[in-house]
Amino acid sequence: MFEYLPWKVENSLDRFFRNREPSIEIVGTDSPTLLAGLLSLPKVALNEKPHLVMVGNAAQAEKLVTSIKFITPELKPLVLPSFDVGIYSGLYPNRRVIAGRLAWLWRAQNAKPGDVFIAPVEALVQRTLPYQTLAHKAMRLGKNEALPSDFASQMEALGYDNVPIVEDVGTFSVRGGIADVFSPAHEHPVRMELFGDIIDTMRFFDVDNQRSLGDAAHLEIIPAHEILFNDENRQKAAARFKASFEGRQLDREEAQSLLHQLVQGQYFHGVEFLLAFFYDTPALPLEHFNTPLNIWKIDRKSTRLNSSHANIS
Repeated sequence: MFEYLPWKVENSLDRFFRNREPSIEIVGTDSPTLLAGLLSLPKVALNEKPHLVMVGNAAQAEKLVTSIKFITPELKPLVLPSFDVGIYSGLYPNRRVIAGRLAWLWRAQNAKPGDVFIAPVEALVQRTLPYQTLAHKAMRLGKNEALPSDFASQMEALGYDNVPIVEDVGTFSVRGGIADVFSPAHEHPVRMELFGDIIDTMRFFDVDNQRSLGDAAHLEIIPAHEILFNDENRQKAAARFKASFEGRQLDREEAQSLLHQLVQGQYFHGVEFLLAFFYDTPALPLEHFNTPLNIWKIDRKSTRLNSSHANIS
């Protein structure tokens, strides 16, 4: 933690929080180390609002995370990734990028005072699933609760792959009296040992060696994809996708194959690029916050702090 700051910065921060001023600008530096130090200060970290830090790109986000972890290891900032490939690149978004986005969005919906969210501008303007879709699909399981009888079908409806062994995020496995789930909401997968249909124990485990990493208080299950199929939207998405064929030079065989998978509600690589076909009003990531924020903006040679509701303006 920073013990001392230049007195002008210290006084300005005191005045900002005490008088609830709308903004403060620190001119002369865009150092991630300075901002990491500011976020570690009790007057900032214990403020009644979560913090959103807007940065120019992913590299700046990683530099800030490194600085925060060095200065305040107990602070766990969460970075919003953008897709690591373009729609016309012929490549597909990495599963862990999608999981990282969903984890950030879920945490945003459940933000607590002092939480730190970091987002490159490119990631903030990339639309995603609506607030209500994510909020209504999330569920929590705890020890001594009953595992739903239709657990497997619920997981598949949330976009999880049913696999023999859980090794990657967005997968689950049920075998005998054990159920494993790797939810984007957690850094590690959770293993539930069952007594009948009752959850007897819950532990995090290592995907590399399958060994326990300690008890889990609960399991937060959130969607594994930003697109969730249902009977209504898959037909709508298929119709919109088909209409997009008009006047375009496409591989008709491949397009028809993708159309068939949409109608059947089957996930395929790159389906996230079709998000606008599924939702009438896709949301911006900032729309997933439901509490006022302290918004930090790092520009060239300055750091600006705004106290406001969640919006980009």
